[in-house]
Amino acid sequence: MTRWAAVLAKALLLVAAMTAAPHSRGHAETLSLAISDPVIRLNPNYAGAPIALFGRFDETSPDATYDVSVTVVGPARARVVNQVGRNAVGMVVTTRRVYYDRLPTLAHLITNRPLDRFADDQTARRLSLRPVDLIEDARLGTDPDGEAFDRALLRDLVQRNEYGVDGHGATFISPGFFSARLQLPSSILSGPYLARVVLFRDGEVVDTAEQAFVVQVAGLGSRLTQMARRAPQHYAALVVFVALATGWLGGVIFRR
Repeated sequence: MTRWAAVLAKALLLVAAMTAAPHSRGHAETLSLAISDPVIRLNPNYAGAPIALFGRFDETSPDATYDVSVTVVGPARARVVNQVGRNAVGMVVTTRRVYYDRLPTLAHLITNRPLDRFADDQTARRLSLRPVDLIEDARLGTDPDGEAFDRALLRDLVQRNEYGVDGHGATFISPGFFSARLQLPSSILSGPYLARVVLFRDGEVVDTAEQAFVVQVAGLGSRLTQMARRAPQHYAALVVFVALATGWLGGVIFRR
């Protein structure tokens, strides 16, 4: 059974459970969420993993247009973006740095149609719906060219499939019931993840909800990869140590 087939099988059970369960009412369109895998366990050779999120609400305005945005974010960490140039003697040097604090290692926006069709820029920025909003939130300082650094960082993260936007990744299965799916990238880190859902009616926010899940990546190779990303200084020290130890051991063997 493929991963997506397994997800679909779980989805059918979730759909049945959500349909049968009584719907708590805090106000008119109250969101209820469920996810295909609350804990995702991946082996060392994984090529990514699919997840599916399901949402339900009581549709109280049959003539209204409903839209949904799902922002999936991963564990946060600090990051530095360097601008390089050449000095007077032609050497490549770092000329400027911009620092980011608590930047999500993964950020994907999933909607049922392009976000700008139902939410204006001010709303998207206020709710930090888009990956670019999350980057701007994490940027430290007041560098006048901060937005240029943001764009450069976003391009790099999109190329790695760690950030992205899918304007058709969410689907309304029936009135008041929707699903959203995402293929997690192979570079995903272990840790807590969060799906933030915003429900819109005729362009106005009517409810928000969150659904947490956990990713666990097993194996030594994956642990080394995560060390390289989370603590590059420690990873570099480990690489140097292993190289020195290997050289010393090789010398001992050949002397014998």
